[in-house]
Amino acid sequence: MAIQYPVLVNGFPNKDKYLNFYKKIFQKLRAKGFTISVGCQATFTDSTFGEAKLSQDVNNWYNHGPIGTQLDSQRYLTEKTQMLQTIIDELAPDYLTVEMEPQTQYVNLKGLVNYDAASFTSYINYYLENLNKGNVKIGAGAGTWNDIKYFDAAASIPGCDFLDMHIYPVNRDYFVNKVFQVDSIASKYNKEIIIGEAWCDKETDSELSSVTNPVANSANISARDFFDYYQSVDTLFVKAIVNTSYLVNSRATCFFWPTILFGYLAYDSTVYNGMSSNQIIHEGQQIGYQRMLNKQPSAAGLFLQRLLKDSSATGIVKQIDSIDGYTIFQNYPNPFNPTTNISYNLPARGFVSIKVYDTLGRQIKTLVNETQDTGFHNAIFSADKLPSGIYFYSIEAGNFQQSKPMVLLK
Repeated sequence: MAIQYPVLVNGFPNKDKYLNFYKKIFQKLRAKGFTISVGCQATFTDSTFGEAKLSQDVNNWYNHGPIGTQLDSQRYLTEKTQMLQTIIDELAPDYLTVEMEPQTQYVNLKGLVNYDAASFTSYINYYLENLNKGNVKIGAGAGTWNDIKYFDAAASIPGCDFLDMHIYPVNRDYFVNKVFQVDSIASKYNKEIIIGEAWCDKETDSELSSVTNPVANSANISARDFFDYYQSVDTLFVKAIVNTSYLVNSRATCFFWPTILFGYLAYDSTVYNGMSSNQIIHEGQQIGYQRMLNKQPSAAGLFLQRLLKDSSATGIVKQIDSIDGYTIFQNYPNPFNPTTNISYNLPARGFVSIKVYDTLGRQIKTLVNETQDTGFHNAIFSADKLPSGIYFYSIEAGNFQQSKPMVLLK
């Protein structure tokens, strides 16, 4: 759940109403036994993601505040520390992310607050020194598109309990490499991991290169998410994130947009070519919310539901799978660099196919494609020319079909 600064700062318009609203939600969540993770970042005030009345109140607050002075880093720290303490005292979430997505924060705070790596680190230290966190775990993080130094800075702070990462672009190494760099940093400093947000941005490398303002730029890109012709792409992404959550032992994972797990827009050029990105996003959200209230998941939502039903106490990915005597083992070693062994057992002579895919479903290599005898077999996968990341190996033999993830970590 996002509880955005400055809605719970003392003196902010309707602060008590916001607090009562969150208290009611927390009561319902606690009654159902949920673990609760809260992200406390700056409110969006842009035309796409900002709510008009709240944006007006926030802009006035930044310009004047309680003492008639413009927002700066010190005022921000003082106010946010008070708000974080209110969240701890009044709501007591299990996890509380105090800083996240530094570039987005800088934009949402109108450039009035510094967000270089040194400032980012100093803010976290300030909160930890001035908060009475009780049993609430305090964490911080960034987007996988941000510099890895933000994760390293947060993890190196002794009082920071966990790293929170947001996964959006699959371009470049933002998924296949950065996620496991974060996992390595978390392991080094003995921190837990949360995937606070994840969705598959539909953007080209050139669009990504031209981003200077991630908030202003995101409307045109985000509008693409809502059309149903992307369901197959989103389903692959959901599968990749579920497996990633297991591999990095994420304590909680949030898919964004949640409305798309319930409903898409059926693309019609005569309707949508004349609409703005903001209009498309608004209409897509309304469809999703309505289907959410009616408990009608989309194809991507149904796929996620099936994955969750298939999960066990040891995670989505089981170490060994066996059907009618056909057995495939988890590759070893895993993670690996650059070679790993894939072992399997055949109860009868027959044709066997073993192929390797990346997280986007593209075939990387065929390891086996022949008739083999009964018994134990071993295939070796060499990935010396591939980048770090998650890959999947898939076996077909007789009536047995199974896929498993493996992690290349260079």
